[in-house]
Amino acid sequence: MTFEEMLKSLGYDDEKIKAIVSGMAENKIYLSAEEKIDERYGKLKDQHEATSTQLKDAQELIQQLQPLADGNEAAQAKIADYEKQVKAAEERAAKAERDAAVKVELLANGAVPEDVDYLMFRIEKGDVEVKVGDDGKLSGMDDAVKALKTAHPNQFKEEQAKKINENKLPKGEPGAANADPQSLEEALQAHYENNE
Repeated sequence: MTFEEMLKSLGYDDEKIKAIVSGMAENKIYLSAEEKIDERYGKLKDQHEATSTQLKDAQELIQQLQPLADGNEAAQAKIADYEKQVKAAEERAAKAERDAAVKVELLANGAVPEDVDYLMFRIEKGDVEVKVGDDGKLSGMDDAVKALKTAHPNQFKEEQAKKINENKLPKGEPGAANADPQSLEEALQAHYENNE
């Protein structure tokens, strides 16, 4: 059954049916034999746009690769350049990992935080080579720390025990001769007597 036939069965005359159908087109109201056509159309439209974008990207890639196919040396040079960039990035990452581990070890061994960069410089210029092993642990760090503590002791915090000087009061009776003077006269007299 069509829409017009359904309207006719509901009692509408032909003039009203034509007015309704033409009014629907003017107001962008469309009929479909399919259920949930708006959802399905939206999905298909998104898929079409994604496929169109992929096709456009593929065509651009083909256009970029066509000149490379003509001169194989250019392609090889570009590949070699990318390989150099990857190797440089890997080296930077390994150096950053090593530097971070060395800084942590220096701080753990009592380095003054403000002097860590200087100590890193000294390690770079030093005789002891510090490397990160396959297990992620530093090798040569103990020797480097010992050498730095010897050569630059001011860049490390001292972990010595505090020395306490004991100044005990003299032993004796409060009324005895070594008792504290009670007046200024007694204090002066005791001072001059002790100095003679």
